[in-house]
Amino acid sequence: MTSQTYCTIILIQYGGENIKIDYHSNVPVYKQIVYEFEDMIISGELKVGDFLPSVRTLALELNVNPNTVAKAFLILQSNGFIDSKAGVGNYVVKPPSSSVEKRLDELRDEMKMLILKLKSFNLSREDVAEKINKLIEEVYDGKSS
Repeated sequence: MTSQTYCTIILIQYGGENIKIDYHSNVPVYKQIVYEFEDMIISGELKVGDFLPSVRTLALELNVNPNTVAKAFLILQSNGFIDSKAGVGNYVVKPPSSSVEKRLDELRDEMKMLILKLKSFNLSREDVAEKINKLIEEVYDGKSS
């Protein structure tokens, strides 16, 4: 008898983007929330002045403890991505370039881990580069193989 492992991923629609939370990830839920909102702000999907859902609303939609969302919002605020006004709520501000660079460095590290994984499959540098270039082509040109 084989054992199956199911991965629970929650997607909610916000600002035209999906917020994706993987409850079985090694990344804590609060960090996933932070990354999702940072990415939406950096990409311009969320604009300066846009309001975030309330802590309670987002917690209900993601089926998480409100303290988890509150922690994520506190980190977003300390990283300079959002601000908060009593009675008004949390809203997007222009993040400092250092915060944007930090997020880009995190994504670079993720890409590096994927490249190392491909290398561990004994693929040549050229094979890895070819695979990456095909993906870039798909993403930027809309071509799929």
